[in-house]
Amino acid sequence: MKQKVTWDRFDEHRSHLFHYTVVQNFSFLHSFRQLCSAIELVALANHYHPDQIKDPERFLSEPRSRPYFLRVADNVSVVLNDQAPICNGQLGKYFEDGWDTSRYTAFLNGMVFLYAGRENGAEGEIYRSFQQKHRQIHGTDCRLIRISIAEFRACNPVIQWRFCKTNSGGGQARGRVLRGPSLFHSLEWFDSVHDLNEVVFAERVKLPRQVHYQRPDYSWGLIEEALNG
Repeated sequence: MKQKVTWDRFDEHRSHLFHYTVVQNFSFLHSFRQLCSAIELVALANHYHPDQIKDPERFLSEPRSRPYFLRVADNVSVVLNDQAPICNGQLGKYFEDGWDTSRYTAFLNGMVFLYAGRENGAEGEIYRSFQQKHRQIHGTDCRLIRISIAEFRACNPVIQWRFCKTNSGGGQARGRVLRGPSLFHSLEWFDSVHDLNEVVFAERVKLPRQVHYQRPDYSWGLIEEALNG
């Protein structure tokens, strides 16, 4: 019988969380100290200025074919990335009973997605593939941010951690992936730390005081440095 992953094993192999965003979002990260799901960002935007998104329920159930710019506070905007793989039909046609593309898209839009790894980068084939594709799409505006897991836990002591073995919002090169909530599991469900490709949280998470970003030369600096530069 295989030994299941424990938090001790996770901590031994994974010290940091990583998230891809664009430089334009650094001001939001600095001001709000949060990573937010699409649902939360739309709510913040419409609270600041009503009707930026006129029909939020419909908007969040339809995959985004392009990025959206939302104003969430005075002098603070966010870029909501596109969901091109879903728009292009890369999810396939396999869904759990009662689920379809619309319901699954809305479900994903309620989540915050990160990757776990060591200090200098996340691990796993899916992460590396995503990294390459993300930079091709967003170019030099795309940045990887890094958060210490120890500091993240201190900010979010009671939050529920969920993990996904595949790329929940992208295509699958091999095999059939059944899309739906059963893609996401607690840590103890997995047999290997190397299967923990996505780390997923509902709605929003708090950020610690120090959030680093990867510079174009692959060194690391605080996001405040990028804002002040």
